[in-house]
Amino acid sequence: MSFNLVQEEVRQIHQRTGFFVLANRVRNKGTTVSILQSSLYLVFGIALLAMNFNLIQEEVINNNKSAAKRLGIVKNDEENEENCKFIHELISLCLQIAYTTRMLQLALCSLYLLFGIVLLAMSFNLVQEEVINNIKSVAKRLGIVKDDEEDED
Repeated sequence: MSFNLVQEEVRQIHQRTGFFVLANRVRNKGTTVSILQSSLYLVFGIALLAMNFNLIQEEVINNNKSAAKRLGIVKNDEENEENCKFIHELISLCLQIAYTTRMLQLALCSLYLLFGIVLLAMSFNLVQEEVINNIKSVAKRLGIVKDDEEDED
């Protein structure tokens, strides 16, 4: 498919939908829409969408609070302040415990990895010594090295 065909298809999509299409360059009635302009258009749209989600979330929370107050599930704001303080302290304590637990897990994991690396290094050292001894014995059998020659380790 040649570039001109792709460019024409992009133009048709833009005319049918009215949306900008990301491309190298798109010609639209004498004006040029670059990738930067298309990206800004998309970023602005995403920002508006995020703000809408935030507003809807706040509206749902407020509706649920008012419904809970009408049903008697939640008490007045003055009584809730004391409960909120207690819950806030409880959550703070739980977060501190979780943080301490995470630090302990991290320390134990680090020690486990360090121990594994040490064992791996020791294994490589043992394998290296075994390979050296085997090569020496093969060299002695082939007569490359005399039996009198002993390497000091």
